[in-house]
This record gives sequence, structure tokens and C-alpha cells, in this order.
Amino acid sequence: MQDTKHFESASYYEPNSEVRSRLALVYSEDREMLWCHHNTLALAAEHKRNFTRFNIVPFESIAAQPGDYIFVDYVDDKDSDLRSNWIDQAFLADHAVVRHIGPALGGDMCPFAFNREPT
Repeated sequence: MQDTKHFESASYYEPNSEVRSRLALVYSEDREMLWCHHNTLALAAEHKRNFTRFNIVPFESIAAQPGDYIFVDYVDDKDSDLRSNWIDQAFLADHAVVRHIGPALGGDMCPFAFNREPT
């Protein structure tokens, strides 16, 4: 997941310990700057990575690994001027094959895999 607020809540309050153990906060300073024009969430994630035991990883390290993943996508707050959801653009840029299968943890559960060959 990319949303810090939802990640922290799920990390503490998700009742299923197996789900909690598999959660990761994903960040990308470069992509956040490119598509959101700020790096606020990436800086927060980097600080949390250094000062907590949460699983926090750069998006680029996940995108470089083969395999299937499940991501929880969150829509930006339409009443806020702060745009923080860069993941949809990143999936498109990296030719990820994404399916939306339903709600989870306050967002939309999306299994995905990276297609290394542009279509």
C-alpha cells in the first residue's frame, strides 16, 4: 500500500496477524515528485523506515522483482489540493497488468504483475 495513514491503521489494527505480517508501505520519491509535484509522503516513509519496525520498501525495488503482488490502491481526497496517489501512473509507466477485485483495508484491492515487454 502507498497510503501512510491506512498503512499505519492496518499495521496496528488489522485483526488477522497473517495479513498484518505481509503489509508493506511502498514509496517512491522520484515518482511522487514526477506526478504529485511534492515528496511529502516519500520523506515520511523514509523516516518511518529508519525509526519503526514497519515493512517499508521503495516501489522501484518491488518493480524490479519478478512475481505477482497485491496492492491496495487509494483514491485521492477530492476536497484536498494535495495529490498523493502516484501509483496508478506508475503501473501504467511500468506496463503492469492490474485487476481490481474489490475493497480491502479502506481501498481497492488490486492484484498485479509487471509486464516487462511493452504492449
